[in-house]
Amino acid sequence: MKLKFFILGTLFLLGQSISAQKIHLNIFTNSASADSIINSITKPNNFNSKQELKATIQSLNDSLYIRGYFQHYFSDIKSDSSNSTSLKLHLGKRTDSITLKTTNPILIETIRKSSIPFSENKFRIAIDELQPTFQKLLAAENNSGFPLSSVSLVNIRQSNNHTQATLILTREQQRLLNTVTIKGYDKFPKSFLKHFLKISKTTLFKRDEIISITKNLENIPFIQQTQEPELFFSKDSTNLYLYIKKKNINRLEGFLGFASREDISKLRVDGNLDLALTNNFNYGESINLLYKSNGDEQQTFNLHAHLPFILKTPLSLNAQLNIFRQDSTFTNTTQGLEISYNPSPQSEISLAYNFESSTTPTPLASTEEFTKNRIGLGFQYNRRTTLSFFSNTETIKIYTGFAQRQTENTVTQFALGIEAIKSFNTSNNTQIHLKNKTHYLQSSSYLTNELERFGGMNTLRGFKENSLNANTFSSIQSEFRYTPSSKLYINSIFDLAYIKNDITNQKNTLYSFGFGTSFLTQSGTLKLNLANGLKPKEGFDFSNTILHLTFLTVF
Repeated sequence: MKLKFFILGTLFLLGQSISAQKIHLNIFTNSASADSIINSITKPNNFNSKQELKATIQSLNDSLYIRGYFQHYFSDIKSDSSNSTSLKLHLGKRTDSITLKTTNPILIETIRKSSIPFSENKFRIAIDELQPTFQKLLAAENNSGFPLSSVSLVNIRQSNNHTQATLILTREQQRLLNTVTIKGYDKFPKSFLKHFLKISKTTLFKRDEIISITKNLENIPFIQQTQEPELFFSKDSTNLYLYIKKKNINRLEGFLGFASREDISKLRVDGNLDLALTNNFNYGESINLLYKSNGDEQQTFNLHAHLPFILKTPLSLNAQLNIFRQDSTFTNTTQGLEISYNPSPQSEISLAYNFESSTTPTPLASTEEFTKNRIGLGFQYNRRTTLSFFSNTETIKIYTGFAQRQTENTVTQFALGIEAIKSFNTSNNTQIHLKNKTHYLQSSSYLTNELERFGGMNTLRGFKENSLNANTFSSIQSEFRYTPSSKLYINSIFDLAYIKNDITNQKNTLYSFGFGTSFLTQSGTLKLNLANGLKPKEGFDFSNTILHLTFLTVF
């Protein structure tokens, strides 16, 4: 008596039908309990060939063995028709537990990897645990590179009303993931297979890793899976087929902010234009162009380029140019290069160098021309998620580094920056969205034209874009979102910020509140947010209310 279980593989039923008619199978039992058991096992009654019939009977045998009926057998019943087979099932006594023995050192190691209690070359389990135990053993084999292993029970015997059997492991050749074939996107950048998904010709076939690899496809933003991956085994190779298509994610975002001006009774308009181009050359590259104006003669221009896995190495290159101009007071220009590495598809570590220069055509108090060299380390974790019609990224970015600022004197500085985004689904149509931005600059002296600027749509709504500056600040944006339909959500606004400016010796806590809405149109996503910013010891003033209008389109 022998029982086998295979983790992978397809049973091909070959052979000719013995006649044009199907073969019918009848199974009889001698008790109501046996009827119930045999009816609980899904089985076809009609077959095209004797081979199909034999395979089904063997499957019935296996199902009864796994339920503990090791003494069952079938006997033939004479049939009047050549196209009909009748069998009688003799169920026998059910076994409640079984002792499995082995002296095979390879199998013993597999048992230990499966965390199965094992001593003196044997272990005892309840019969209901037999199938889960086999699945654990085969899973351990799978994750050791043996996906076609099988386990068998031989020498099944009764001793003092207890069942014993010898456990056998049959292994084939250890499997490597020899080839990966992309279907649906012929120009997919192959460097992402090796350096992002971590697949190479020496990758050991492991079930858990294959599942992880296919799940990590979701972290590549410019592709979309069209169907589940498939595995094909030949005699000496293992092939993984990935079915994907190119996804257009070029993004154009425009923002306008409307508020009254403090100096004159006119409407002040600020805004920005953000263009992101991704994977247009099928290299996985991205180029981002941002222009921002706050309506008070302040402009920001930022150009950023990301080139993944340069020269077929696991290293990626980031280059950046930033120009910030505050009317005729000063202009800052920053150039930066960054080398990054992905230890996993969700994480990135980087080494960055930046050079910043500032000119002051019309210098004011605490502003001065300077140059600054910075070097720093960064860490980033991203996990793409989709909640309702939101396309969110759970993100944490940490940057730390040292700089030397040169004016008439040289000053060494330390900087730390943190950005984090997290969304929580509280029900099918409600969500809490949080965003944090923190900046810290430590120095023996400070200049106004070197301080970090914030305020506005991305840091503190209800305040003008980049109207605040500090050497230390931390802001939290929070929203409670409700989605009455698949194309609309309504959100609350509550933002909080702590700022510290050592030049003016000020420490303040600022906050804003309001509400907003976002809805999908045929052209893109339109967001409206109305927020009022409050400062310490100031009451509510409607004139401080700012309407933030954002339109996002993907092409």
